[in-house]
Amino acid sequence: MKIIRILILMMIAACFFIPAMEKSEDQPVTLKRKMVTADQALKNFTGRGEWRVRGKISDHQNNGVAGLTIELYDKDLIFDDLLGISTTNRYGYFAISYDDASFKELTEAKPDLYLKIKNKASKVIYSTEKQVRFGAGKNELFNIVLPKKLFIKKTETIKNN
Repeated sequence: MKIIRILILMMIAACFFIPAMEKSEDQPVTLKRKMVTADQALKNFTGRGEWRVRGKISDHQNNGVAGLTIELYDKDLIFDDLLGISTTNRYGYFAISYDDASFKELTEAKPDLYLKIKNKASKVIYSTEKQVRFGAGKNELFNIVLPKKLFIKKTETIKNN
C-alpha cells in the first residue's frame, strides 16, 4: 500500500513538470524536442529520440489526408504521457520521435502507444486509444484509414409542403 501511495504522489508531482507547449506562427507546436514537418521527418528521419513512430492517415478511398494533427501518447494507469506531435503532409504521412525519458517509469520499459488525430479546428476526429499498442518497439508504423462518415458533409433536408 505504501508503494502505491508513493507512485501516486510521484505521478501527481510529475504533472507540475510537464513541459509547456510553445506555438509561433512560423513554427509548428513543439515540446522539449524540436518539431519537424512530416515532409522533413520522412525524408531525413533521424529525429532526436531513439524511439520513432511514423505512418499515414488516409480517407476511405485510400487518399492521404493533409493537415491533420497527430498526437502520440503512452497509456499509463493514471496519467497518459504526451510523447510528441506531428502534422500530416500533403500525402497524409507523419513522423514523431521521442526518447526514453518521455515515457519510462519504475516498471515500464516499453511504451504503450496510441494516437489522437485532430482536424484543423483541433477537434479529435479519431483515436486509437481503445486499440493500444502495448509494449511497442523502437520503430512503429501506424497506417490508419479514417471512416467514410468523417468525410460526408451534413446537409439540411427541406420539407415539401
